[in-house]
Amino acid sequence: MSFRTVADDIVRERFRDAVGAWMCGSVATGQVSPTSDLDLVVVVRDATPSRETFRWTDMLVEQFVHTEQSLPDWYARDASEYRCTLANMVATGVPLIESSAAADLQSTAQAHVQQGPPPCDQAEIDAQRYHLSSAVDDLVGTDDRDELVFIAAGAVEQVSQLELAICGSWTGRGKWLHRWLTVAAPTTAAPLVAAMQVVSQDRQPLVKIAREVLDRAGGWLQEGYRLD
Repeated sequence: MSFRTVADDIVRERFRDAVGAWMCGSVATGQVSPTSDLDLVVVVRDATPSRETFRWTDMLVEQFVHTEQSLPDWYARDASEYRCTLANMVATGVPLIESSAAADLQSTAQAHVQQGPPPCDQAEIDAQRYHLSSAVDDLVGTDDRDELVFIAAGAVEQVSQLELAICGSWTGRGKWLHRWLTVAAPTTAAPLVAAMQVVSQDRQPLVKIAREVLDRAGGWLQEGYRLD
């Protein structure tokens, strides 16, 4: 069965009165892998917002159910963490229901994503600078090659988060962290991936990128940092 066939079957059998429904995620963006599941967002008139993972025939499905009222609340909740997970799913999803209401919901989601996150305040930037500075010290100083793997992984995430913050970009977790970084700061994303691939042999490329991002964010920060 195709992703579209399964998505249509679920909406038809489970959500006959749905206001809108979208096939989302990797299936919609053309980034399908052998382990991709089917992401499905469905908007109904009255329900408790829910997230459910189940198997439909032989396909793994991750289903998100919302109402027209709960969508903006969840957009705001994500935005408080500089993320737009749900809004981006609706914005980039393949419509399964053709109606003016569904089109309006998708347009609203697209406008929300296009607007970008709220500005990252200086206190948050400073906290990220402090933690990345500490991570760079650990990266340079460790003699434990097993610990190096974990230190480097943390540093890559911190570099990415700080770069996205100073770019005013949305952020994410896992693969979405890389995807947003590729969009907002491609000149950082590619060298960062390359640096991580060789970090067990040479940690200096990662140290260099981290220091460059720190410089753009306001510089190295350890002594004098205070959090009340």
